Amino acid sequence: MKIDHPNLSIPIHLKLSDNQPWPEDKVFYYLTKDGMFLCRNNPFFRSSAKTWKVPKGLAAHNERLTFQFPKLSQQQLELIVGFFSVIAKKQNSEAAILLVWNLESQQVELLCPDQVANVGNDYVDWKGKKQMGGPMDVKYQIPDMPPNKMVFGDIHSHVTMSAFASSMDMNDEVDKPGIHIVVGKIDKEPPQFHIEATVDGVRFDIRDLESVAEGYEKRNEADVSEEWINKVVCQVYKPKPYKAGDYNDGYYGGMHQHRDDYDGWHINAEGKWVKRSTKESTETPEATAPPEMSKKQKKRLFKRLWKRNH
Repeated sequence: MKIDHPNLSIPIHLKLSDNQPWPEDKVFYYLTKDGMFLCRNNPFFRSSAKTWKVPKGLAAHNERLTFQFPKLSQQQLELIVGFFSVIAKKQNSEAAILLVWNLESQQVELLCPDQVANVGNDYVDWKGKKQMGGPMDVKYQIPDMPPNKMVFGDIHSHVTMSAFASSMDMNDEVDKPGIHIVVGKIDKEPPQFHIEATVDGVRFDIRDLESVAEGYEKRNEADVSEEWINKVVCQVYKPKPYKAGDYNDGYYGGMHQHRDDYDGWHINAEGKWVKRSTKESTETPEATAPPEMSKKQKKRLFKRLWKRNH
């Protein structure tokens, strides 16, 4: 199929079948499933060279998104933030809600899927104060939807962290066209909102909350249902041990380093920093109990970890 226009100095041919006759133009562009080719018919050769040059005569164009998604009501958004706040207070974890469009009622509905929220181990900081393990991620499967309903987006929390699209969020959303909202700084009122839309793997930034919601004043924790709360199962993340040769080697003093294991110190079941024993012993557990890290050692360790990670 030939596309010829006065604006085009070189015609464009579309290759629509393998047995399509070779065009007779002296010079032409060939658009195929393998890309664009600049082709020539010369007395001494016939060539087809792949090209990334744009044919002259075409008008300019750029990536864009004309926003026509339905809006959340103010009550719905305030309920969602209230839900995230309840979960954060309960277990310091992330949570997620799916945004559903009802084709019959032409209304936005909220769906809380079964989800697993991973958090880190509880720990005792260098001041001796016990801290709750931090949020890591939330995982869920989009359930099968009835014919009259479709998922057009999602919203999840980052608890007390800033609202932004992490690399994990971006990877999860590549094949999920629609709105993706992140709620951060949940300990503040109002919290932070970060909004993007994904279409065909391209992310479009949406800068104002009014584009996706009718408004927001104050979170609503009172109307959060037990059903939603029970949908979020919290578990402590258990990383695989690092092996020698892995990223940052992960090998210290002949011991594989775990995320809660630094230079032989680790966090025990009581959330205390203790020295990991490397020798087997027949003595009683009381006699071989590992010494607890002193405040001075904790402070020195945390300074070392800060320099290592920053």
